[in-house]
Order: sequence, then structure tokens, then C-alpha cells
Amino acid sequence: MNPEIWVSYDEDLPVKVMAANVINEALHYHPNTIEIIYVLKGMVDVKVCFEKFILQAGDFVIVNHEDFHFIKKKEKDDNAVISFFMDLSYFEESISHIRYIDFVCESFSIKDTRKQYLDRLKVLIENTVTDLGLKRDGYQTAVINKATQIMNILVDHFTLLQHYSNNQKPSRQKLEKYYSIMKKLNEGFQSKTLLSDISKSEFYSKFYLAHLYKGLMLMSVQDSLSATRCFKSEKLLLTTNKSIQEISTECGFSDTKYYYKHFNKWYNCTPAQYRKKYKPEVDKETIKKEIALDELLKLLTIPHLMTNQGACVFEEVTEEMEPFSRALVYLFERGSAGDAGTLDWKAINECLEQMRENGIKPFVAMHFDLMAEEEWLTILNTCYGLYETEIGGWEFCFFYRSIGQKDRLNRQIS
Repeated sequence: MNPEIWVSYDEDLPVKVMAANVINEALHYHPNTIEIIYVLKGMVDVKVCFEKFILQAGDFVIVNHEDFHFIKKKEKDDNAVISFFMDLSYFEESISHIRYIDFVCESFSIKDTRKQYLDRLKVLIENTVTDLGLKRDGYQTAVINKATQIMNILVDHFTLLQHYSNNQKPSRQKLEKYYSIMKKLNEGFQSKTLLSDISKSEFYSKFYLAHLYKGLMLMSVQDSLSATRCFKSEKLLLTTNKSIQEISTECGFSDTKYYYKHFNKWYNCTPAQYRKKYKPEVDKETIKKEIALDELLKLLTIPHLMTNQGACVFEEVTEEMEPFSRALVYLFERGSAGDAGTLDWKAINECLEQMRENGIKPFVAMHFDLMAEEEWLTILNTCYGLYETEIGGWEFCFFYRSIGQKDRLNRQIS
């Protein structure tokens, strides 16, 4: 079986969504596409490149383009897994180095200040799924806008570079140099003189190249090149019958012993052991039951954007809302409704009344990073005064500007 699976995108959209109850998925990869594997129900085993995860409901992980991966059922009960595909070609015009970015985003392992962006990603992913499922007028524009926001969050907060640099953001000039180097590593990894060639082409001394790279990645450029060669060798191990020595030479290693050393560092086994264990997974049958988008809407945890951000405009609940028990609402954003002191509380109350009548619980998003703290405290105090008897049953999603702001506002909120 050919493990290369190209994703076809519909209607010139930059995303595609597929959902399934997965029994077994053959080991495969997607060129020119990143995939977000998002579990809505049940538990699954996921392998991505050299890592393995157990994902449960609410977890998601990113699969970089050309990373080998599979999903397997973990327990007897059914599961529901979204594969959220993003077309790198669409974003290449605005992010020229997009193909050389490795994303690192495992929702269950991030505990730092980026946690708020994970919540935002979930909101955007689920609302994109809703847009694609309901296909209201103008949904294509809504999907593109949300996809752009998702990609911007990933680029700004969840790259390999940020992972190794403790989430410090380098200058634009250093970023351009870094991705220029990454492009050359990915395209020229087979050359045994690659680092010397990069130094000459970029007019860097070898010392400067090594210093620049390690200052950004906290690992040497030589180690990064060796890792790239190991990752590139995975395809040859899984799809050809070439000898380990042939693969080592083809991927640019000067000696097979160095290939063994670096491969074991990343994959925790020898190349031969990896081939024996995982090559059969390429030819296994993929068994999964597709979940239609309209059925998928019933499983979403944040299913529907009911108000326009920045304006308290309620969309009437129709039969399309029947599957939902709660809904995301931006009730208190500053925008056409005016400043905090002049929010249209009548419109807000009408929105909440409609939700009460239809048995839909509010999931309230508050962007503390977009307004002054004093304005938000005024809003919170007014909200508590008006809805004291029911606010305890609401759910909230908060977005903060900094840890300090989070601590200050959390004291007020509690």
C-alpha cells in the first residue's frame, strides 16, 4: 500500500475535516498538509514520527507534513476522532517558510502561559467544523478567517523553535536566517559538505553559523542536520528494501555507525528494529467508520458561535441548533455595542433569554487581552449583579495578556 496520501481540498478552502470512529489506520503521511488529530469521544493510540501518545476526549496533537502517523482504537468503546487538515500551499504566500516550520502542539502536555491559546484553538477548530457542517450563507469566508487565525496561533506560539527556546521570540532578522538554514537542511541533507556549503552561500563563518543556530535552538546545527537525516530515512526504511548501509549513505551520513547512533537517540531503537516493527503497519488495512458532519455537530464541546465578536447580535435559534446543549457566546466584547459602560445589556439579556428557552447553556468567551482591566472588572461586576442566580451554571473561556494579568483578574473573578 502506498503510504503517501494527498488531501484534496474542496471549494478552494484551506481546510478539510474528516471524522471517524477509528478501529485501525495504516501508517501513512500527507505531503503539503498538516493534520490536527482531535479526539471528541473515547480513547485512541496515536503514533507520530518517533513519538507515541494516548489521546482521550478533548486532547489533540499536530502532525507535521510528511510525518508518518497512525491512529488505533484503544479500548472496546467507540471513539470519535476529527482529522483537521490544513493546506500549506494556501498559507505560503503570507508565510514563505511555512514548509520548513515544525509545529509542536500536544494539548495534554502544555502547562505554561500557552494554555490559553490551546483553548482558543479548540474554539476555532470546533467552530470551523460547525461552519462546514451547517454551510450557511458566506460560510466559506468564515472558514478561511478561522483557518487563518488557527495558523497564526500555531506560528506565533507552537513551533519547534519556540519549544526549544523556552517560548522566547527571536527578532525577525534571526527568524529569517533560521528558516533559511532550515530550508537548506531539508533540501540538501544528502550532501556530506552541507554545513560548509551553507556557510559559503550565506557568507557566514562556520563559527557564526554554529553560534547563531545554537543560540536559537539550544542544540547544535550538526545535531539538527543529523536529526533531519534520521527523519528523512524513515520513509526509506518503511517503503523500500534498501539495506541500512544504503539508506545511511543516501541520507548523507559519512559512516553507518553515526546513523545508528543518531537514529537510536530519536527513535529509541535501531533502524533495523524500527523497520521490522513498523513496515508491516504500512500495509495494514485501514478500518474506520466515517462520521458525517451533521452527526459530528452533536459531539462538539463548543459547538456554535451565536454572537458576532464585538457586537451583541443574536442569531435566532433554529432547528439547526437542536443538537447543541451549550454554545460559545461573545457577549461582552467591545465593538459596535460601544465601550464597557455602554454595552447593550438589553440585547445581551435577550440573547441569554433565547438560550434559556432553548435549554442551551452559555459558554462565555472573555478576551481580557483586548480591553483594559478596569473595563472588564466593570463588566464582570455588572454581569454578576444582573445574573447572580444563574452565573454559577455558566462556563467561561478566558484569554489573558500576561501571567500577571491572569493572577490579578482571577482574584477578582473568584
